[in-house]
Amino acid sequence: MTNSGHRPRRLLSRLALPLVLLLLAGGSAMVTARAVSTSRTGQVSKTHVAVAEGTSLPDPAATDADAVTVDVPAAPANEVDAPAPSQSAVPPPGRTVVVPILCYHYIRINPDPTSKVGFRLSVTPDNFAAQMAYLKFIGAHPVTFADLMAAMGSGPPLPPHAVVLTFDDGYEDFASAATPILVQNGFIATDYVVSGFIGRSNYMSAQEVKGVVAAGMIVGGHTVHHVALASISPALAQTEITVGKASLEQLIGRPVVDFAYPYGSYSPAVALMVQQAGFRDAVTLFNGYTQYSSRRYTLSRWEVGGGDSLASFAAKALLPRPPASFHPTTAASILVPRFTNAAASGPMMFERGYF
Repeated sequence: MTNSGHRPRRLLSRLALPLVLLLLAGGSAMVTARAVSTSRTGQVSKTHVAVAEGTSLPDPAATDADAVTVDVPAAPANEVDAPAPSQSAVPPPGRTVVVPILCYHYIRINPDPTSKVGFRLSVTPDNFAAQMAYLKFIGAHPVTFADLMAAMGSGPPLPPHAVVLTFDDGYEDFASAATPILVQNGFIATDYVVSGFIGRSNYMSAQEVKGVVAAGMIVGGHTVHHVALASISPALAQTEITVGKASLEQLIGRPVVDFAYPYGSYSPAVALMVQQAGFRDAVTLFNGYTQYSSRRYTLSRWEVGGGDSLASFAAKALLPRPPASFHPTTAASILVPRFTNAAASGPMMFERGYF
């Protein structure tokens, strides 16, 4: 009786070890699955940063220069198709500042209604005028990267409702459409100019680049030929960065210290090249509002595109939803100056007219 009474206990004892091992194996499988998931997420992030290594990119001069950038989700959340990529799950050390950096491309009516890329990259002059009017209405303060760098250091904090306005590629409509609206509202913006595209069709001429600088805008670097820097040789990437900077500085006669990675393509080595070339800061195409002093060469931005309503624009700018009392301004209803620069050293000339 005694021996038979212990048989169930012995049986359970014998089964206990395999059960524990099985549970541990299951837990290990779960950990492995999570590790694979994390690795895949990291790979997606790397693909986003480096675009598609080994893939031949379209000629930016013949197509939209940022046609292969990753789609930036609209805000608020119910309008987002996919979550934005994250640079890191763990915030790095250093001082942080929460400020939206907004990214524009074209200020125009999309010339090809069938082009989804053209639509995404194009904000109409009327919508842009309404967005800038709302910034002024709500008391927002467009600031420069110099202001942001100071706030992340020992300088004064940014004003309430601060926002940084940026434009990519140096398109002609920045001079003809965006700058007059910005000047009328007393705002400042940074345009990242591709130095090798100056004077090409749809891009600013050398005189227009000088003109927007004379009007108070800031010119940043965007390489010589708008190439994906993480997908080319280090020697060629360094040339694109340094020669582009030198060309712009020679043209406008002042330092160029702000940089944007074409296609959002960068790597730690590329970011180091940008720093060593003498740039003070650089922006990516990652979405985010928290800017880190330790990541001043990988700052986050939000793209503003053709699909944005005034409400989604306000959300991206971290502003309240526009009230019913706000009446959007249209570009066509305002007589604004169109900037030209008749002479390299001459005064700004104003050609008044409607868009």
